[in-house]
Amino acid sequence: MKLLKLLYNKEEKGIYCIRTILGIRITTKPYSLKMQEKIRRLEELVSLNLVSNLDIYKNYKDNLLSKKYKSNLPCSNNIRILFDFRTYEYTYDRGIGRYIFNLVNHILKNYPEIDVSIIKNSEKNDPIFDYNHDKVKFYYYDKINKLFEYNFQYRFDFLFLDDILLIHNKLDNIHKILNNVYNNVVMENVDNIVGISHDLIPTVFLNNFFDEIPIYYYHYFFILNNLKYFTHFFANSESTKNDLIKYANIESDKITNIYGGVATKFNNLKIHEYSFSKRLNHIVYISDITAKKNSKGLIRAFAIAYNNNKIPKDSKLYLCYKLNKESRQELLDEMEKVNISEKQIIITGFISDEKLIEIISKAKASFMTSFYEGLGMPILESYACNTPSFASNVSSTKEIVLEECSFNPYDDNDIANSIVKAFNDEELCKKSLEFGKKLLKTQCNWDIISEKVVNKLYKLKNNNINIR
Repeated sequence: MKLLKLLYNKEEKGIYCIRTILGIRITTKPYSLKMQEKIRRLEELVSLNLVSNLDIYKNYKDNLLSKKYKSNLPCSNNIRILFDFRTYEYTYDRGIGRYIFNLVNHILKNYPEIDVSIIKNSEKNDPIFDYNHDKVKFYYYDKINKLFEYNFQYRFDFLFLDDILLIHNKLDNIHKILNNVYNNVVMENVDNIVGISHDLIPTVFLNNFFDEIPIYYYHYFFILNNLKYFTHFFANSESTKNDLIKYANIESDKITNIYGGVATKFNNLKIHEYSFSKRLNHIVYISDITAKKNSKGLIRAFAIAYNNNKIPKDSKLYLCYKLNKESRQELLDEMEKVNISEKQIIITGFISDEKLIEIISKAKASFMTSFYEGLGMPILESYACNTPSFASNVSSTKEIVLEECSFNPYDDNDIANSIVKAFNDEELCKKSLEFGKKLLKTQCNWDIISEKVVNKLYKLKNNNINIR
């Protein structure tokens, strides 16, 4: 540890943060000043409407998004959907990629009459669906200008974008956004754009990646400004729906909350077999290292509960997520500050689904301490692994946990109190599972979600509602 401090050290001097890396001192602005600068830049972009004034954007808005021209191809009697799967390519093994895969998988399962096509960047990592896979047609952006070689017979009823506000940070410049998100060849052959919104983190929190690559400001607000051209939105929680209304000025009746479900491999929902006493004395956290996830707050809270002898001596906290050496060291430094060792807090790094399911299924409970979430999939996966869940009483997570199992993520002591409950309150843990079981059966499963989506799309098509 001492050697590591010689290589890397971080200290606060007044309002400044001073980092020493291999003997080189780096002084950075305090967080409050950085936030003020971000807010100033954001307000400047919004007030000047810089993106909207770009000539290339004006041309697309006038000629493409307003549908002054369209394909001469006829409409089909069946619904035809072109799903944008680029988020799948970047996160196919977890998170949003898994979300869109399961949605399409269950549309194929329950509605084989729907014509499903998928557009991706390239032929790498094509998804293999469990149902009617042979009916799916694939198209690729690296061959986008040759789309007509596929011999389209009908127009698409819907271009389905997922995640509508994430794709901006996968592209290099405004021209690529226009060409890839609203590509001429694609847009000429679709009647409506619909999208899934998973969260509005950059709008709500002015996320740090804007500092690293400022052009993302333009990308993000270009997409945000174009949401008015969408026919409909599917949100993954009431919290995300409300954010769309608040920050993007979308009318409430243009948004359908569909929540999310869990992959079949997580399904171990057997409440009658649950035994509090047979669970190991550990809790589990599945997330990432970003500040909004508040993993350091959970470390501090666990230390409060453990060092005050309010939980068993063999108690452990598992932190399950991918991280680099620097991020790992940040967590170790936080553990040292609060006098808790690696025997009590296990940093697993990225692990397989099978190992993750094993850890969750043996835990007393899962915890999600985020300051903000669009949904909170690990909570649902915890229920599916027959494990209670405790989470923050903010944004979407408060919608999917029992009220008695929620806490203030800004209060380490409140989180600590919930940790104590997870280790000691058997009845509360049983109630948490009963709540979760009902949630998965009545709202948060892919059969119900696919039904909501398809019913809405049929309604939109039958009412001839589109962006023309």
